[in-house]
Amino acid sequence: MVKTKLKPAKTTSRRKKASAAAKDQVATSVQGAQLRKDRLARGWSVRHLAEESGLAISTISKIENNKMVPTVDLYSRLLKSLGHSPEWFYDAGREKSKQFVNVLRLQDQENVQHPTVSHKILFGRNKSDVVVLRQIFPAQIADEHRKLMAHAGNELVYVIRGRLQIRMQGRESIVLDPEDTIHFSSTIPHFYEALDGADCEVLLVWRRRG
Repeated sequence: MVKTKLKPAKTTSRRKKASAAAKDQVATSVQGAQLRKDRLARGWSVRHLAEESGLAISTISKIENNKMVPTVDLYSRLLKSLGHSPEWFYDAGREKSKQFVNVLRLQDQENVQHPTVSHKILFGRNKSDVVVLRQIFPAQIADEHRKLMAHAGNELVYVIRGRLQIRMQGRESIVLDPEDTIHFSSTIPHFYEALDGADCEVLLVWRRRG
């Protein structure tokens, strides 16, 4: 009886090919979105780009919406029409980080007074996605101002001094001591108040989205 040696399955090779294909698909989706962004920035319609590149409207639409994996030739024709160099094919959609330094001097920090809190805007004016506040909650608050509020985004609070109570709709109140931190969705109706008859100072970071 002749014994036949079984060859091991080339799973490693298949996995590598699958991984490479997945990476190519991700790159394509990013490039398709960037292509559409560049077209709109020029005020071009899909029809106009089709006329410039000589490609069908349906082909361009499929590429922009990631319903078609374009060949290098197709992409080259589109890039040429949009005035891009060949290198853009590999770098499209990859954001290059920009170094920056922002300084907000004490005299430029905005102070805001409210019946339930006074705060200083340390960062985040002009509709920034992230707002950083130094807030002081007073020891005493009138009953008419003890109302839960909710808004988009999420908040991170770090207690500097005093004790802070956070009331949340449908949840037990949470008490924070100095150096405690909380992070939660701002869409949950909530209300902050100082405890123990003393003011409470916190650093609050509000991300406007998500």
